[in-house]
This record gives sequence, C-alpha cells and structure tokens, in this order.
Amino acid sequence: MDTKGISQKAHQEENDKREETISIKVYRISWYSVIAVMVFILALRFVYAEPSNDITMILTAYLGATSFCEYYMRNKNIVFLFLGIMSIIAFFLGLATLLRQYGVY
Repeated sequence: MDTKGISQKAHQEENDKREETISIKVYRISWYSVIAVMVFILALRFVYAEPSNDITMILTAYLGATSFCEYYMRNKNIVFLFLGIMSIIAFFLGLATLLRQYGVY
C-alpha cells in the first residue's frame, strides 16, 4: 500500500471511532434523561400516594438488561450478574403487585 492509502485508512478508522464514541454518549445521555423523568414521576406519585409499580417495572427491566449486558461484555464480573438477577426479581415482584392491584392475581 502506498502512504496515501494508509493515511486515508487511518483517517477513516479515526472517524469511525469518533462516531462510535458520539453514539455511545448520545445513548447514555438519552437514558439518563429518561431515568430522570421516571424518577420525577415516581416522586410525584409518592407525594400524591398513587401506585407506581408500572414505572418501577420499567426501571428494573432496564437495569436488569443493562447489568446482564455489562456482565457478558466486561470479563464476567460477578457484581453485574448479581445486579441483573436482583433487577429481574424486582421486576417480577412488581409485576405480581401490579396484577394484584388489578385483581388478576
């Protein structure tokens, strides 16, 4: 390969890494904003004594999925596995409570 081809390939790889970094940051910022809104709604529901199992189920499902992904992608760290299992348990407990509120369970 000539030097111009090597230079173009290096420049393309740099752009790809930058785009990947930007997309990861955008993803994180968007989820942080979603979580902030959910926590705000949870606080309002707590103040007015309304049930909030549906929102906590969404949060626990998100945390469980994130924890399991981190477990598989980051050297099998047992902490992420534990957090994932606890989040899934919390999700199903919230589901049982929600079904009980509607008289299904």
